[in-house]
Formats: sequence, structure tokens, C-alpha cells
Amino acid sequence: MTSLAAIGSVTTAQTGSANFAGFAASMVQTLSGAINTMASDAGALGNNQALISTQATTLQQTATALTTQLAGYDQVNMTSTLANLSSTQTQLQASYQLIAAMKTMSLTQYI
Repeated sequence: MTSLAAIGSVTTAQTGSANFAGFAASMVQTLSGAINTMASDAGALGNNQALISTQATTLQQTATALTTQLAGYDQVNMTSTLANLSSTQTQLQASYQLIAAMKTMSLTQYI
């Protein structure tokens, strides 16, 4: 900014001065350094943008996978689930009845 202000304050009369060539060379060198620094910063920002884009894609894929898994748990076939539950309950009751009947059996009844 200082270099631009210095260039902006130069008058026409000063351009004819013997010291103007050194001043101009100094300004060119300073502004070239600023341009190189800005180009380097732009490259670093581009790299950061690429990393953020990759992370955004990964997070979107994760969100999609989680939504799919949640839908799998939320959207069950109730008819099939109730039929399986009823079958399991019937098997459990039969098992309990068998265990209860075995408690009353004697050794001779068991053989």
C-alpha cells in the first residue's frame, strides 16, 4: 500500500529527476515481491479449498450412509416383524411348558 501511495504522489516534474530511475526500480522490486506473495497465498488458498471440498464430499457421503441405515431401521415390514415375534413367543411358551412339566416328572417317568 505504501508503494502504491508513493507512486500515486509522484508529480510530472519529479519523473524528470535523476533519482527517479532508482525510485522506479525500487517500486518495481517492492511490487514484484508483493505480487509473488499474493500468488503464493492464492496457491495456498486453492489447496485449502480443495481440501475443504474433499471433506465436504466425505461428509455428504457419510450423511447419506447414515440416512440409509436409519431408513433400514425405521422402515421395517410390520407384518413380517409381528409374525416373527408371534412365532418366537409361541416357541418360548412351549419351552416354558416343557421345563415346567419336567420338574414334576419322576425318574421312572423320564426314562
